Amino acid sequence: MILLTAINPFVIVGAGERGVILRFGAVQCKEFNRAIEETQTAEQLSLKARRDLDRIKIEAEQQSAKARAEAESLRLQKQEVTPELIRLREIEAQVKAVEKWEAGCRASWEAARSRSSTSAAANETSQPETAKRRCRLHRSLHQSQGRQR
Repeated sequence: MILLTAINPFVIVGAGERGVILRFGAVQCKEFNRAIEETQTAEQLSLKARRDLDRIKIEAEQQSAKARAEAESLRLQKQEVTPELIRLREIEAQVKAVEKWEAGCRASWEAARSRSSTSAAANETSQPETAKRRCRLHRSLHQSQGRQR
């Protein structure tokens, strides 16, 4: 009986258990290496799954925080909008438009002045004076339109 047990390479492995094939007390390298590789692969897949889950959780938290910040910003902006604020923004836009227009007037006036200084014959009314009059006329027109509002 002892002789049969020593020679018999078969062993009963229960369901759900892992076994290692032995031949006369030695581990077979091929099967052992395959089992180690499967274990490492399973551990790597488990680690990858955990990392993916952590990444997804972080991305969801970021999106949630971004949405909360945008909602808060809109809520604050809605609270702050008043008729006075709207009128102030209109006035600021008009001031910018006037400044831009005046810069254009200055440029045309300087161009007219440089042309008149180079021309030999000066008219009774010089070109820079004409440009100045146009600017004044336009400014008064713009101011009268502003008063009508």
